[in-house]
Amino acid sequence: MVCVFEEILFGRLWFYCEFGVCSSVKSVNLEQDQTVACPYCGEEVAMVINSTIASQDFVEDCQVCCRPIQFQVSVDQEGEIFDFRAKREDE
Repeated sequence: MVCVFEEILFGRLWFYCEFGVCSSVKSVNLEQDQTVACPYCGEEVAMVINSTIASQDFVEDCQVCCRPIQFQVSVDQEGEIFDFRAKREDE
């Protein structure tokens, strides 16, 4: 498989690849919406995850109680989230 070019279209990354005389199109999600309960106050926190990074660890403050939430995210090659964890920073 030889990738001829890629482009961002409609919030997805598209790869145009050649197989001999045929060509195919593969798309990868760039971003995904996720909702999780805050480990401190229990309120739902909405966020957008960058699906182009395979493994992510980051801290974001809860939008309700302002406490820091530690996030761990794993994304597969198609840009789908297969592991999403939120925990208290002091755990």
